[in-house]
Parts: sequence; C-alpha cells; structure tokens
Amino acid sequence: MKRLTLTCGECGATFMARRERLWVTNEDAGLIDVGVVDYRVCDGCGEQLYPYETWGLLDEAEEAAKALATKRKEIHPMQEQHVVKGYAIVVVDRGFVYVGDVEVGEDWCIVRSASNIRKWGTKCGLGQLALYGPTGETILDPCGTVRVPKHALISLLDTEQDKWTKS
Repeated sequence: MKRLTLTCGECGATFMARRERLWVTNEDAGLIDVGVVDYRVCDGCGEQLYPYETWGLLDEAEEAAKALATKRKEIHPMQEQHVVKGYAIVVVDRGFVYVGDVEVGEDWCIVRSASNIRKWGTKCGLGQLALYGPTGETILDPCGTVRVPKHALISLLDTEQDKWTKS
C-alpha cells in the first residue's frame, strides 16, 4: 500500500498528520470545544488542512455558539440595554464599599461625590445603611470621583441621598 504525501502549495514542504482536540474562538460564545479531529499541518509554513468531516464539526460548533449567544441575550436582556443611574452603595472587589451618585455604563461604574465607607457601624450590615443611612458609628471618607471597572463590581444597593447628607 502506497502512502499519500501532500505537498504545500504555499512553500513546497510536506504536510504531517495530526490528531488533536480542536478549540475555536467565537466572539459571541467565547471558546468552543469542537472535539478531537484529524488534520494536517505543513512543516514549512504551518498551513492547516482539515478533512471534509471536520468542516461539518466546525459548522455545528458555529451553530451551537450562535444558539448559546442568543440564549444568553434572552437571559440577561437588561445587562446590555440599560444604564443604571442614581444614588447607591457600591460594593467592589477586594472589600471596598463606596456611596455616591452612581452611573454604570458598558465597561465602567463611575461614583461621583463618592465616600468610602470605612466602617459600617451597623448591627444589620449594608442593608441597614441602604435603608436608613449612616449611623453614629459609621465612618465615611470623602474621595471625590471613583471609577471602577465593571468586572470588579460586586453589587449595588439603592439608597436615598437625603439619608446621607449631614443635617
């Protein structure tokens, strides 16, 4: 039986057979596992040749990615359509807690006229601060405008600005 040798049209080198798990990236669904596939790679320029069956797997993965992206948009429609605005307590990664006039955009949460809540001074946690404002034991450190990357945002608790102004 004669072995088939493929020659690269780009550089003239030969193709070597490979069998590996194939991952593709999709902008809507992220990384997609296509499965274990056979393919050939040129030793010279790195060009890849996929057999017909692999193209079918790639098409199936692409369809699955589109379905997943559509489902994600159905589950979280508000995330992409609305900007959150108002006075709130902002809980951030690494334990930082701020209160101020909040605007959450696509990539950033901006807290204007912000104060860092250094000491809560409550018996019932942040919910008590959100509902009733600071206690006599609450310590606030004014810090101007704070910009937080959206991925570092843990939670927002709506509150009323009137409860946070000194009488």
